[in-house]
Parts: sequence; C-alpha cells; structure tokens
Amino acid sequence: MIGVIPAAGKASRMGQIGSELPKALIEVEGRTLLERAIESLKAVGVDSVVLVVGHLAEQISQFVSSRELGIEVKTVTQEQPLGLAHAIATAASEIDGDFVVLCPDNVFTDETDLARARDVFAAHEAAFMLLGTVMPNKQRDRKSFHTSALRNRDENLYDYRSHNDSTAGLAINSTGCCFFKREALDFLPS
Repeated sequence: MIGVIPAAGKASRMGQIGSELPKALIEVEGRTLLERAIESLKAVGVDSVVLVVGHLAEQISQFVSSRELGIEVKTVTQEQPLGLAHAIATAASEIDGDFVVLCPDNVFTDETDLARARDVFAAHEAAFMLLGTVMPNKQRDRKSFHTSALRNRDENLYDYRSHNDSTAGLAINSTGCCFFKREALDFLPS
C-alpha cells in the first residue's frame, strides 16, 4: 500500500505562521506534523509515500532530504491549489496499487485505529473508505447530507449512497484519512 500525504495547501487559517511555514512542518511536541503522518503510515504497513507539495514546497523538500524518515518519499508538485481531489490526481502517476491518503494536520495518537481501518478496508469490496467521527443524528436538516446508514456492514462501518430520502442521517467529521483502491482514481474528474 502507498501513502499519499497532501501538503500543498497555503495554511491560510494558520494566519502569519502559514505564510512563512508549511502546515506540514509545524511541530507538535517536538515532531513535525509531516513526521507524525509518516510514522502513522508506516505503522499500517505503507511501503512508500507520495508527498504532494505546493505552497512553500522548497521548505518541505529540504526538510525531507535532510531527514532519515525510514521510508521512500517521492515528492510531486501540485502547480495550482485546486483542492484535495486534485492533489490526489497529481499523485496518481506514482500510485500503482491501493493507497491511503492522510492529511498531516490530523494527528492519530493511537495507530491501532488506523490498523483496524486498514484491516476493515482490506476485508470489504469498496472503492474507498473514509475514516470519520460519526454521530447518529435525527435532525431535520440531515436530509441534505449525502451520507446515510443505508446498512451497517460491520461495527462502525456504514455504506455510502449518493442521496438520502430519510430525515435521519450521519453527521460525519472527516479524520483526514481515506483508504482507496487504485481504481478509485478513475472516478476523479479530469
């Protein structure tokens, strides 16, 4: 499995820090978010990492080349900041199998969550699996959400469907981690 770390964003919500330092290089307890993401990916058996850079790319490239990260890291450049799907498409030429996308600003302190997610992903036939914090919700405004517990496939594993006729739904907060089959790249818009 290949890891993809999108690190091309401008970190505009970080204020002055984001204009001078890529978000992936912000340190938390003595380690950068990038190092933490790589360690999380290694813990779930990722063979190599594709790092998508853009904003302040030279700082990230310099950081990667100056460290022994214990895994092969390839860098690709997202020339225009066109979002996460575009970042994944930018990495596509380096992806030859199943892959996991992990945003570096989502910190996992217990890799067993990611290992369980990897195992669940491997056990089910799905194009992708989004890890999320899920809260059942019966609010009326949930009808406009595009997720629903169509059926519960496994403990804490729900099917996705493109519309929801029910007023019940799932409030999902993404954890910034998705597992994909290689063929999921075919669904990306050109």
